[in-house]
Amino acid sequence: HNVVDVMFSWNPLSDEKLAVPQFDENSFRSLDFYKADYNILKTRLNEVDWSHLRDQCTFEEFPVLFTDTLFQICASSVPAKEAPSGRPKHVNAMRRKRNRLQARLRALTCSGAPPEHIKTVSNKVALLQYDIKEACVRRLDAKERNAVEKIKTNSKYFYSYAKTLSKIKSTINMLYDRNEEITTDSKEMADLLQEQFCSVFSGPNCP
Repeated sequence: HNVVDVMFSWNPLSDEKLAVPQFDENSFRSLDFYKADYNILKTRLNEVDWSHLRDQCTFEEFPVLFTDTLFQICASSVPAKEAPSGRPKHVNAMRRKRNRLQARLRALTCSGAPPEHIKTVSNKVALLQYDIKEACVRRLDAKERNAVEKIKTNSKYFYSYAKTLSKIKSTINMLYDRNEEITTDSKEMADLLQEQFCSVFSGPNCP
């Protein structure tokens, strides 16, 4: 049966590989207009005699000629899109090394290794954690500088970058219960928030 075949052929626990979108090299979607130099692009567009171009063909042929000419100008001034590479390779390498050291540290702790040995591995994990943090901070700083530099030439890129930072997702880590004790249980915190909401809520018919 088809349903049975699908159930046995698809593993929901397997890592799903995201397909990188492929664009036609002769289409505008293959160009990265976020990195374009609009001053050069504007200059090259003004150098074209569009009226003369219109007179070279019929009315039906002009849209194709116009699109081809415009694409050639854009292709010479706008860089092509690059496939997303994800996180930098050196950061991924440090993360893998940190994970190996953390597994080694857990094994040493469980086996009752000497404290000096455990401390040495723990210090290596801490240093790797610091290096990973610094690499991420440098990468974010580079993105911010790039966005600020493009605020005059390509303001859309700057505001798109700013919009990605405006989405703040916060969670409630703990609350005080009725006995003034800290609770981190999800159900208890939900009940506490519901009681607080009910205590201040009034219906539309209430004064």
